[in-house]
Parts: sequence; C-alpha cells; structure tokens
Amino acid sequence: MSRQYDLPSRLVIVTTLVLTSLAGPSGAAPGVSEPKAWQPDLGSPGWIPMQASYAGGCVGALPVVFDSVTDPATISAAAYQAWYTFEATAGDVLTFGTAPVRPEEDTDTFLTLIADDCGTIVAENDDDGPGRHALIYRVAAPYTGRYYVRVRGFSSTDRGRYRAYFMRTKSRTVLFNDVCEGAVALPRCEEQRITGDLAKAENQYDLALPGPSPTGFPSDGRDAAYQLDVRRGDRLILDCTMPKDDTSVYLVSDCGNVTGSCQAWSDTGLNGDKEVIDWTAPASGRYFLIVDSYGKNAGGAFAMNLRIECAVRTGGCCTSGQTCVLLTEQECVSMGSSYLGDDASCGVGTCAPLPTLSTSWGALKHQYR
Repeated sequence: MSRQYDLPSRLVIVTTLVLTSLAGPSGAAPGVSEPKAWQPDLGSPGWIPMQASYAGGCVGALPVVFDSVTDPATISAAAYQAWYTFEATAGDVLTFGTAPVRPEEDTDTFLTLIADDCGTIVAENDDDGPGRHALIYRVAAPYTGRYYVRVRGFSSTDRGRYRAYFMRTKSRTVLFNDVCEGAVALPRCEEQRITGDLAKAENQYDLALPGPSPTGFPSDGRDAAYQLDVRRGDRLILDCTMPKDDTSVYLVSDCGNVTGSCQAWSDTGLNGDKEVIDWTAPASGRYFLIVDSYGKNAGGAFAMNLRIECAVRTGGCCTSGQTCVLLTEQECVSMGSSYLGDDASCGVGTCAPLPTLSTSWGALKHQYR
C-alpha cells in the first residue's frame, strides 16, 4: 500500500502556463492482463553506480546521487535499515524504489520518505514495485530542503538482497489544460499533430473512479484535456504514444463523470505502445479528449496524430420552383433556395406554397367587426 502525507506547514506556489504545442492522424481486449508494475531498466546505460548505505538513522545517511542505482545490498537482520539523504526544490518530482538483484529474488522491502526533522513521514510504500519490492513513484517534493529515504524489510523476518535506485525530475510549471475547464479546443475538419508533456500536469481524472473502468484498468496518471465541438456523424481518428509511459486515452462527454460518460477509449498496450481511437459522433455536442496514463501519477512526453473528419449532412431544399431536393446546406444556399435543415426529408407538398385568398383590407375589417 502506498501513502503520501500532507505537510500543512509547507506551502508550494505553482504558476500555470500553456505548454502544449499544436501542428497541422476500442477498448482493452477482453481477458488481456497487463504486467503493469513499473520499474526502470536498470540495465540501460546512464545509471550512476552508488554504494549501499547501512546507517542506522539520519546521522550518517549516505548522500544520494540522482539517476543512480546502488550496489547489491542484503537485508540480513530484523534491525536492518539503510538510510540516504538528499536536497530537493519544492515541486521536484521524486521516484525511489528497490529492485531484485536477480529476477528470481523477491525481497519484501519497505520504503519511507522522511522530512528534514527526521520524523515526519512524507510518503511510504510497501509493494508498488515489481513483486514485493517497494516503490515511491513521482511524488512532488512539498518544500525546498533536506529529505531522507529509509529502506528496510517489511517485517522483522524478511531477508534478502535488493538494489535501490533514485530518480528526480526538476520542478516545472504545470499545464493549464490538465482540467476540462482549461481544455485546448480542437478545430473540426482538420488534421493535426499534438505534442506535450504530462510531467507538467497533475492527476485530475481516473476511469476507475467511480468505475468500473471501460478499459479494465485505472488511469490515475497525469492528464491533459482537449475540447471537441462536433456534429452528428463527424469522425475522430487518432493515435497517441508516450515513449516512456503507458498511455491511456479516452473521450468523455462529462468531465465530472468520466466513467459514466466515456464514449471511446484505448489502453491496450504498455510503455511506448500506440493507443488508437476511431469514433463517430452519435450526436452533435461538446466532448473532451483526455490524454492520460495508467501508472499512479505517471505520464511524460507524448505525441498524438489526430484527424476530425466532418460529416457530409444533407436536408430538404426548397427551390424557386417549389421543388424539394436533398442537398447540403452550402449547395442549397448557393442556389438562393431555402434550406429546411439537416436530415429534413422531402415529401409530397413539402415545398408547396401556402394557399392564399385575394381580398381587400376593407373586406377583412367588415368580416371581423
């Protein structure tokens, strides 16, 4: 179980800025289960080796080098604790975890992120990592200053080897369109490529709340919202990819109830996989496209190719000769005729003139006096 604690005495002020760029293209398969536990590729180049710490408290804690992974360490006694320390700026995004030394080693670890007083718990976790390994994932630093990380076994009887890793993304301004109220409007009848970075956003929407999620999975990552004003029959075609995260993308009509109003969705892949939606609007109106991620508070850089194909709508058109023909509105108006509306049908007498009776104004006054 993962917990993050509020520190009311610390205040973080965040500025907002539009950081999504535009330039001018479903559902999870039943019975498919995704191995979703997140962990970095510790075998990839770029990791900095770091020794394991065996300190028993804040005094003597080993300074952290970010983007580092420790040498193998062993929980060998009930009192075992490894302590690390670092400094962070308010808003920095922090990730710490443990991983097996070998795939078959499943040590039950417990991680705690502790404030500078060496007592207040900022966040803690038991087993959100692979297997029984702990993971504190993308927690925003609540203040500028010193922090401590403690690694121990979950219980006094847990033993085994592990490696610890430490990651940080420096604080950035956040997306203003991570809520529907600030959604970026997408024009109809156009094709475009949209890029952005959910690391600058907050977690606002989750298909599993209240649930059940139409994808079969939660979407409690960071998100960005886009607004579509479409007409019945318009077609939305898109593909969306996050190179380093597990994309979840969905279309809703009510941002206050994303589960109940979800119209289309896709979360069939894992990190780096392309998610695809092909949807035709059943009714004219406003919809919201949410770019999200599976992992808790996850989400990074994304690219989305998107096309809204406008439906060709026709309706009855009354020509100057009182003849009704089915035309588009543009065709009808260009002829100087009267367009009856989308989907209006032509029937017998649809465009027949109203019957009239010639008379005088005096005759009308005499009739109704």
